[in-house]
Amino acid sequence: ILTTFGNWCEKNGYFKQNNFRGMKFDSKQKRLERENFNEQDLQKILNPQTYLNSTIHGISSVTKKPISNREAYYWIFLLGIFSGLRTNEMTQLRLEDFQQVDGGVWMIQVQETEETRVKTRNSIRRVPVHPKLIELGILDYIQRLKKQKKERFFWELKIVRGKYGKEVSRFFNEKYLKEVGVWKQTVKVLYCTRHTLIHNLYRKGVDENVIKTLVGHEKEFTMKHYGGNPYDADQLLREISKVDYPSVDFGGLRVDWRREK
Repeated sequence: ILTTFGNWCEKNGYFKQNNFRGMKFDSKQKRLERENFNEQDLQKILNPQTYLNSTIHGISSVTKKPISNREAYYWIFLLGIFSGLRTNEMTQLRLEDFQQVDGGVWMIQVQETEETRVKTRNSIRRVPVHPKLIELGILDYIQRLKKQKKERFFWELKIVRGKYGKEVSRFFNEKYLKEVGVWKQTVKVLYCTRHTLIHNLYRKGVDENVIKTLVGHEKEFTMKHYGGNPYDADQLLREISKVDYPSVDFGGLRVDWRREK
Protein backbone atom coordinates (compact mmCIF):
# COMPACT_ATOMS: atom_id res chain seq x y z
CA ILE A 1 0.00 0.00 0.00
CA LEU A 2 2.80 2.43 0.88
CA THR A 3 4.60 1.68 -2.39
CA THR A 4 1.42 2.39 -4.39
CA PHE A 5 0.84 5.62 -2.49
CA GLY A 6 4.47 6.68 -3.05
CA ASN A 7 4.22 5.96 -6.78
CA TRP A 8 1.13 8.16 -7.02
CA CYS A 9 2.82 11.00 -5.12
CA GLU A 10 5.94 10.76 -7.30
CA LYS A 11 3.88 10.74 -10.49
CA ASN A 12 1.89 13.78 -9.44
CA GLY A 13 4.88 15.81 -8.31
CA TYR A 14 4.41 15.58 -4.56
CA PHE A 15 7.60 13.51 -4.10
CA LYS A 16 10.83 13.77 -6.09
CA GLN A 17 11.17 10.03 -5.64
CA ASN A 18 9.23 7.25 -3.98
CA ASN A 19 11.04 6.62 -0.69
CA PHE A 20 8.47 3.96 0.20
CA ARG A 21 9.52 1.71 -2.66
CA GLY A 22 10.56 -1.70 -1.37
CA MET A 23 9.49 -1.04 2.19
CA LYS A 24 7.52 -3.75 4.01
CA PHE A 25 5.81 -3.84 7.37
CA ASP A 26 5.14 -7.04 9.24
CA SER A 27 1.40 -6.96 9.83
CA LYS A 28 1.41 -10.23 11.74
CA GLN A 29 1.22 -9.98 15.49
CA LYS A 30 3.74 -11.99 17.42
CA ARG A 31 2.09 -15.25 18.39
CA LEU A 32 1.85 -15.80 22.11
CA GLU A 33 3.34 -19.10 23.18
CA ARG A 34 1.04 -21.52 24.93
CA GLU A 35 1.84 -22.33 28.54
CA ASN A 36 1.55 -25.51 30.53
CA PHE A 37 -0.94 -25.77 33.38
CA ASN A 38 1.00 -25.50 36.64
CA GLU A 39 0.11 -27.26 39.88
CA GLN A 40 -2.04 -24.36 41.10
CA ASP A 41 -3.94 -24.34 37.81
CA LEU A 42 -4.54 -28.07 38.00
CA GLN A 43 -5.81 -27.81 41.56
CA LYS A 44 -8.44 -25.33 40.40
CA ILE A 45 -9.37 -27.19 37.23
CA LEU A 46 -9.48 -30.68 38.76
CA ASN A 47 -11.09 -29.81 42.05
CA PRO A 48 -13.28 -32.93 42.41
CA GLN A 49 -16.52 -31.16 43.32
CA THR A 50 -16.23 -28.50 40.62
CA TYR A 51 -14.94 -30.86 37.93
CA LEU A 52 -17.46 -33.63 38.54
CA ASN A 53 -20.36 -31.19 38.77
CA SER A 54 -19.39 -29.58 35.49
CA THR A 55 -18.86 -32.89 33.69
CA ILE A 56 -20.33 -36.19 34.89
CA HIS A 57 -23.02 -34.65 37.11
CA GLY A 58 -23.96 -32.34 34.28
CA ILE A 59 -24.60 -29.14 36.26
CA SER A 60 -22.11 -26.27 36.26
CA SER A 61 -20.94 -25.36 39.75
CA VAL A 62 -20.88 -21.72 38.67
CA THR A 63 -23.78 -21.14 36.28
CA LYS A 64 -25.98 -23.99 37.64
CA LYS A 65 -27.02 -24.74 34.05
CA PRO A 66 -27.34 -28.27 32.60
CA ILE A 67 -24.34 -29.56 30.66
CA SER A 68 -24.32 -31.99 27.72
CA ASN A 69 -21.42 -34.17 26.51
CA ARG A 70 -20.74 -35.05 30.13
CA GLU A 71 -18.49 -38.08 29.63
CA ALA A 72 -16.53 -36.39 26.86
CA TYR A 73 -15.85 -33.37 29.05
CA TYR A 74 -14.79 -35.61 31.93
CA TRP A 75 -12.22 -37.58 29.93
CA ILE A 76 -10.77 -35.02 27.52
CA PHE A 77 -8.75 -33.01 30.05
CA LEU A 78 -7.55 -36.05 32.01
CA LEU A 79 -6.56 -37.92 28.86
CA GLY A 80 -4.75 -34.82 27.63
CA ILE A 81 -2.49 -34.32 30.67
CA PHE A 82 -1.59 -38.02 30.80
CA SER A 83 -1.10 -38.75 27.09
CA GLY A 84 -0.02 -35.49 25.44
CA LEU A 85 -2.29 -36.17 22.47
CA ARG A 86 -3.49 -33.18 20.50
CA THR A 87 -7.16 -32.30 21.00
CA ASN A 88 -8.19 -33.59 17.58
CA GLU A 89 -6.12 -36.74 18.02
CA MET A 90 -8.08 -37.48 21.19
CA THR A 91 -11.55 -36.65 19.96
CA GLN A 92 -11.31 -38.89 16.89
CA LEU A 93 -10.16 -41.96 18.86
CA ARG A 94 -12.01 -45.18 18.19
CA LEU A 95 -12.35 -47.93 20.77
CA GLU A 96 -10.21 -50.15 18.55
CA ASP A 97 -7.37 -47.64 18.93
CA PHE A 98 -6.92 -48.84 22.52
CA GLN A 99 -4.96 -52.08 22.24
CA GLN A 100 -2.93 -54.39 24.44
CA VAL A 101 0.52 -55.11 23.01
CA ASP A 102 3.89 -56.55 23.99
CA GLY A 103 2.88 -58.63 26.96
CA GLY A 104 -0.16 -56.72 28.07
CA VAL A 105 0.76 -53.02 27.89
CA TRP A 106 -2.25 -50.91 26.93
CA MET A 107 -1.43 -48.48 24.13
CA ILE A 108 -3.27 -45.74 22.26
CA GLN A 109 -2.79 -45.97 18.51
CA VAL A 110 -2.57 -42.63 16.70
CA GLN A 111 -2.79 -43.41 13.02
CA GLU A 112 -3.93 -42.29 9.59
CA THR A 113 -6.98 -44.22 8.37
CA GLU A 114 -10.17 -43.56 6.43
CA GLU A 115 -11.73 -42.42 9.72
CA THR A 116 -8.81 -40.73 11.47
CA ARG A 117 -6.32 -38.07 10.46
CA VAL A 118 -2.91 -37.04 11.77
CA LYS A 119 -1.17 -33.68 11.62
CA THR A 120 2.13 -34.98 10.20
CA ARG A 121 3.77 -38.31 9.49
CA ASN A 122 5.62 -37.99 12.82
CA SER A 123 2.24 -37.95 14.55
CA ILE A 124 1.70 -41.64 13.77
CA ARG A 125 2.68 -43.37 17.00
CA ARG A 126 1.71 -45.51 19.98
CA VAL A 127 1.29 -43.91 23.41
CA PRO A 128 1.01 -46.01 26.58
CA VAL A 129 -2.13 -45.64 28.68
CA HIS A 130 -0.85 -43.94 31.82
CA PRO A 131 -1.44 -45.95 35.04
CA LYS A 132 -3.38 -43.02 36.49
CA LEU A 133 -5.91 -43.27 33.66
CA ILE A 134 -6.33 -46.95 34.47
CA GLU A 135 -6.88 -46.04 38.13
CA LEU A 136 -9.54 -43.59 37.00
CA GLY A 137 -11.34 -46.43 35.23
CA ILE A 138 -10.61 -45.83 31.55
CA LEU A 139 -10.53 -49.56 30.77
CA ASP A 140 -13.87 -50.09 32.55
CA TYR A 141 -15.25 -47.17 30.57
CA ILE A 142 -14.07 -48.68 27.29
CA GLN A 143 -15.69 -52.01 28.21
CA ARG A 144 -18.95 -50.24 28.98
CA LEU A 145 -18.91 -48.48 25.62
CA LYS A 146 -18.26 -51.77 23.84
CA LYS A 147 -21.28 -53.31 25.57
CA GLN A 148 -23.31 -50.32 24.39
CA LYS A 149 -22.10 -50.96 20.81
CA LYS A 150 -20.30 -47.62 20.61
CA GLU A 151 -17.40 -47.28 18.18
CA ARG A 152 -15.76 -44.03 19.28
CA PHE A 153 -14.30 -43.16 22.68
CA PHE A 154 -15.79 -39.65 22.55
CA TRP A 155 -19.05 -40.95 21.16
CA GLU A 156 -21.07 -37.90 22.28
CA LEU A 157 -19.16 -35.44 20.12
CA LYS A 158 -20.44 -34.45 16.69
CA ILE A 159 -18.18 -33.75 13.76
CA VAL A 160 -17.93 -30.07 12.81
CA ARG A 161 -16.01 -29.06 9.67
CA GLY A 162 -14.28 -32.41 9.55
CA LYS A 163 -13.21 -32.47 13.21
CA TYR A 164 -14.69 -33.63 16.50
CA GLY A 165 -12.93 -31.19 18.83
CA LYS A 166 -15.13 -28.12 18.44
CA GLU A 167 -17.51 -28.75 21.35
CA VAL A 168 -14.90 -29.74 23.94
CA SER A 169 -12.65 -26.81 23.02
CA ARG A 170 -15.57 -24.40 23.29
CA PHE A 171 -16.63 -25.84 26.66
CA PHE A 172 -13.20 -25.52 28.26
CA ASN A 173 -11.97 -22.37 26.51
CA GLU A 174 -15.16 -20.33 26.65
CA LYS A 175 -16.69 -21.64 29.87
CA TYR A 176 -14.98 -23.93 32.32
CA LEU A 177 -11.43 -22.54 32.40
CA LYS A 178 -12.88 -19.05 32.79
CA GLU A 179 -15.17 -20.19 35.59
CA VAL A 180 -12.28 -21.58 37.64
CA GLY A 181 -10.05 -18.56 36.95
CA VAL A 182 -7.34 -20.23 34.85
CA TRP A 183 -8.08 -19.31 31.22
CA LYS A 184 -5.79 -16.96 29.26
CA GLN A 185 -6.66 -16.25 25.64
CA THR A 186 -4.57 -18.48 23.32
CA VAL A 187 -2.09 -19.04 26.18
CA LYS A 188 -3.93 -21.30 28.63
CA VAL A 189 -6.55 -23.30 26.75
CA LEU A 190 -7.59 -26.94 26.46
CA TYR A 191 -4.77 -27.67 23.99
CA CYS A 192 -2.30 -26.85 26.79
CA THR A 193 -2.91 -30.28 28.32
CA ARG A 194 -0.38 -31.41 25.70
CA HIS A 195 2.16 -28.80 26.83
CA THR A 196 1.54 -29.84 30.43
CA LEU A 197 2.56 -33.44 29.79
CA ILE A 198 5.62 -32.39 27.77
CA HIS A 199 6.70 -29.97 30.51
CA ASN A 200 6.31 -32.72 33.11
CA LEU A 201 8.33 -35.21 31.07
CA TYR A 202 11.21 -32.74 30.75
CA ARG A 203 11.00 -31.94 34.45
CA LYS A 204 11.31 -35.65 35.25
CA GLY A 205 14.48 -35.87 33.15
CA VAL A 206 13.01 -38.08 30.42
CA ASP A 207 15.27 -38.32 27.35
CA GLU A 208 14.29 -35.86 24.62
CA ASN A 209 14.04 -38.57 21.95
CA VAL A 210 11.63 -40.50 24.15
CA ILE A 211 9.54 -37.36 24.57
CA LYS A 212 9.49 -36.80 20.81
CA THR A 213 8.42 -40.40 20.30
CA LEU A 214 5.57 -40.06 22.81
CA VAL A 215 4.18 -36.76 21.53
CA GLY A 216 4.79 -37.19 17.81
CA HIS A 217 7.50 -34.60 17.22
CA GLU A 218 10.16 -34.97 14.54
CA LYS A 219 13.11 -36.98 15.83
CA GLU A 220 16.77 -36.01 15.62
CA PHE A 221 18.61 -36.84 12.39
CA THR A 222 20.51 -39.88 13.70
CA MET A 223 17.47 -41.53 15.24
CA LYS A 224 15.24 -40.60 12.31
CA HIS A 225 17.51 -42.03 9.62
CA TYR A 226 19.30 -44.86 11.41
CA GLY A 227 17.59 -45.71 14.67
CA GLY A 228 13.95 -45.91 13.63
CA ASN A 229 11.94 -46.32 16.83
CA PRO A 230 14.14 -48.18 19.34
CA TYR A 231 11.67 -47.92 22.24
CA ASP A 232 9.33 -50.78 23.02
CA ALA A 233 6.03 -50.49 24.86
CA ASP A 234 7.51 -51.30 28.27
CA GLN A 235 10.14 -48.58 27.93
CA LEU A 236 7.60 -45.98 26.86
CA LEU A 237 5.25 -46.98 29.68
CA ARG A 238 8.06 -46.71 32.20
CA GLU A 239 8.90 -43.18 31.04
CA ILE A 240 5.37 -41.79 30.74
CA SER A 241 4.55 -43.25 34.16
CA LYS A 242 7.00 -40.75 35.66
CA VAL A 243 4.45 -38.01 34.99
CA ASP A 244 2.46 -37.08 38.05
CA TYR A 245 0.54 -34.14 39.43
CA PRO A 246 0.86 -34.43 43.22
CA SER A 247 -1.39 -31.47 44.07
CA VAL A 248 -4.47 -33.06 42.45
CA ASP A 249 -6.90 -35.28 44.37
CA PHE A 250 -7.36 -37.93 41.70
CA GLY A 251 -9.05 -40.23 44.17
CA GLY A 252 -11.89 -37.74 44.41
CA LEU A 253 -12.27 -37.81 40.62
CA ARG A 254 -12.86 -41.56 40.34
CA VAL A 255 -16.11 -42.75 38.83
CA ASP A 256 -17.40 -46.33 38.99
CA TRP A 257 -17.96 -46.84 35.27
CA ARG A 258 -19.26 -50.34 35.89
CA ARG A 259 -22.30 -48.80 37.59
CA GLU A 260 -22.69 -45.55 35.69
CA LYS A 261 -25.44 -45.60 33.07
